[in-house]
Amino acid sequence: EERVDFVIRELALQRCLDRIIGGALIKGISDGERKRLAIALQLLRTPSILLLDEPTSGLDTTSSRDVINILKDLANRGFTIVITIHSPDSYIYDKFDRLLMLVNGQVQYFGTSKQAVQAYCDATHSQIRNFQNPAEFLFECAATNTNGNGIATIRQDYPDPKVIAGENPQLPLVREDDASCCCC
Repeated sequence: EERVDFVIRELALQRCLDRIIGGALIKGISDGERKRLAIALQLLRTPSILLLDEPTSGLDTTSSRDVINILKDLANRGFTIVITIHSPDSYIYDKFDRLLMLVNGQVQYFGTSKQAVQAYCDATHSQIRNFQNPAEFLFECAATNTNGNGIATIRQDYPDPKVIAGENPQLPLVREDDASCCCC
C-alpha cells in the first residue's frame, strides 16, 4: 500500500483514483493520465531499469513535458530510465543525461546529451543554427554526413555496443527479470 501511494503521488495520478480509465467508446482519463498510469503500473514492480518506448507519442506539448519532468525527477532519485523518442523538442532534449543515437542499427553517438552537438560539429564540420533544436540538428547531420553506407561519419569514433557496455562501469549488468518495459 505504501508503494502504491508513492507511485500515485510521484506520477500525479491522485485525480484518477476514482475515475474510469475509459477507451474508444467510453470517455475516461486523459491521454497524459493514461501514459502516466502505464508508467505507474511498471513502477509498482520496482524495476532496476524502466524501459519506455515513446512515452510522449500522441501527447500535446504540455502533457509530454509533464511526463518527461516526472521521469527526470525519478531519474534524479536514483531510478534508471531508458526511453526511445523520435522527435524530442528542445525542452525535452535538455532533460536527457545521456544519449545513444543509432543510425541503421549502428551506434552513431553515445555520451552525454550536452556534448553530442559539439561532437557532431567537430566530426562533420557542421554548425548548429541559433535556436535550432539540438535533436533536429543531430538528425540532420546523421542524414546528410554519410560515408556511403548510410552511416554518418561520426560513427568511426564509437566501438561496437557490446564493447561499450562491457567497458563502461556506469552500465550495470541487469537481469532480464529486473527490467520493466512499457510501450506507452
